[in-house]
Amino acid sequence: MSAQRVLIVDDDPEFAALLAEGLTDRGHPCRTESDAAHLGAGAWAWADLAIVDLQLGRGQDGPQVLRRMRLLKTRPRIILVSGFDVMVLAAASRAAGEMGYEMAGAFAKPVAIGALASVVAARPVHDPQSARKRSPVTADDLVQGLDRQEISVVFQPKVALADGACAGFEALARWSSPVLGEVSPDRFVTAAEVFGLAERLTMAVYTQVLKTASAWAAVGFAPPISVNLSAELLPADGLVEALLDLTARFDAPPTQITFELTETAAMPMRGRALEAVTRLRLAGFGLSLDDFGMGENRFERLLGLPLTEVKLDQRFAQLVTRPHGRRLVSGLAALIRGLGAVCVAEGIEDEAQLEAFRDAGCDIGQGWRLGRPLAAPERCVEFARASHHAAVKH
Repeated sequence: MSAQRVLIVDDDPEFAALLAEGLTDRGHPCRTESDAAHLGAGAWAWADLAIVDLQLGRGQDGPQVLRRMRLLKTRPRIILVSGFDVMVLAAASRAAGEMGYEMAGAFAKPVAIGALASVVAARPVHDPQSARKRSPVTADDLVQGLDRQEISVVFQPKVALADGACAGFEALARWSSPVLGEVSPDRFVTAAEVFGLAERLTMAVYTQVLKTASAWAAVGFAPPISVNLSAELLPADGLVEALLDLTARFDAPPTQITFELTETAAMPMRGRALEAVTRLRLAGFGLSLDDFGMGENRFERLLGLPLTEVKLDQRFAQLVTRPHGRRLVSGLAALIRGLGAVCVAEGIEDEAQLEAFRDAGCDIGQGWRLGRPLAAPERCVEFARASHHAAVKH
């Protein structure tokens, strides 16, 4: 993966130097600027990505800098950082997007360098294939990918925060194309919905999940499995019957499967969509609400669905280690448990976040600190058995 040239704009030289050191160690050339008034077009044009603090001192702030530099022909992608709460970061990110910037991310201070480095490296600008990799996925691309069975499934562990035992896996779709390279899920899932291929994609992924579940059952292993369910399919005729038929074909119990409703799918539901999720619950499937706590109208959505699980938005991982963030997460976890659902924390990258989510009362965690996605089914069995053994010893 090609290096990214990173400009760090922060009025705290020590903080900027710390970020620069961590990114330079990972192969990304860095420049720092502690006086925003001296930031020039040359440094801005040099950078592939700019990390900008919202508070810059001397009467300057991040949005002012972005507005001043917005008319330059060459502009880097932007990561915002701040000591303010996540709502301020979210508002600033939207404002930057409306100025025409491409937002790469936003982080509350203190910033976890590992998580930051992952975002910095996510989309290399100078990769010779980058233009093609970022180009829109066409209907023909996706149809060919499905025909050739290029889309695979990996399984990310879900871990009980109380004792560290494996609490199941989330099935994640991956697409490795010989033409497009590694295609991110947000690109091909969006393409599937736009081109009317959501049902085919969902069933292809679910079939692979059930094949794996069947292989696991043969060795006495039957962990809970979460599967994303496309928003586009919820009102479709025959959805529940198709899912039940496919599940029965592989002799899998519906109680083993939880369908995760994404943010789009979890918009206030009426009619056929609400009927579908209700019937799925009546059939025994679990129902999870993803990315809870950051969007609009979230409490109405929470109360209006027959949920068994709620997953906190992964941005809470940047907040939970702070006192006010931990209080907020604790309140949300109590609300979720009060509704009879399980509270899942995502994006756990380090020990401090793990302990904070555990102390806040979350039931289950996901993230690289707990377990990276596993492609081989046997690795999932090994992970679960090892975590169970460690939990028993603990």
